[in-house]
Amino acid sequence: MARRSRLSSATAESSLSRDNPLSLHEQIRRSILTDIWKGLYRPGDLLPSEKELSLQFGVNRLTVRQAVHALANQGHVRALQGRGYQVRSATLGADILTVISLSHYLDEHGLEAKTKVLGTELVPAQPEVADALAIQRGAEVIKIVRQRFAVDVLIAVDEAYYDAQKFGDLLNVDLDHHSLVDTLFKVFDLRVGRVSTTLHADVAGDRAELLDVSPSSPLLVASTLMFDLEEQPVELGLSFYHGERIKLTFTSPVDPASWPYGAQPG
Repeated sequence: MARRSRLSSATAESSLSRDNPLSLHEQIRRSILTDIWKGLYRPGDLLPSEKELSLQFGVNRLTVRQAVHALANQGHVRALQGRGYQVRSATLGADILTVISLSHYLDEHGLEAKTKVLGTELVPAQPEVADALAIQRGAEVIKIVRQRFAVDVLIAVDEAYYDAQKFGDLLNVDLDHHSLVDTLFKVFDLRVGRVSTTLHADVAGDRAELLDVSPSSPLLVASTLMFDLEEQPVELGLSFYHGERIKLTFTSPVDPASWPYGAQPG
């Protein structure tokens, strides 16, 4: 049985501002979505009714309806006939693993991406990095470490590596105020031909503090190699995702002729 959740009036009141350039319904959408991703609403919970939300946010029901409809259209909640809206899982789908820009992807899905750059430095390429980028082992590479957030919730830490001979000017870019992907495209004229991603499971270990989890917490690690139009590797990315923030679903058609136990029942 679905449990009906309630927003606290304090949360509602502090989240809206008439001076905010965002519309009221967009502020409400983001407030509810933040509560979903922070676990105040759990998967399967019912959102408060439109009447309750309108009272708590101090707006009319039409404004609330616009916010909740937007959440439904983005897949964060679903309508239940005659019962209201039920919260869906606060996870990212498999397609997140092959995108060129995580920030662009999150923004397109209404998740308000934020990035915190933890460091940019010149380091010698370890064997796995050098081999991936097709450079000499021990050659200088640029290493960029960032924390990634969706609606203020930390979801991943990523490391990106670049051949310093090709991308040395990255050391001079203020990545706190400039998008890394936009810089690669606009400054270095990078054009991506394909992206190859390999997945494996791990535990947080030494990265636990950066991810704000215990060292034994499960992670999904995505190793992504980006190639340019000439099939040259240009970026090795390692993304360490909270295990609870990724949900992988794969659907594959089955050829009846290939069924190893004879004809499938009709």
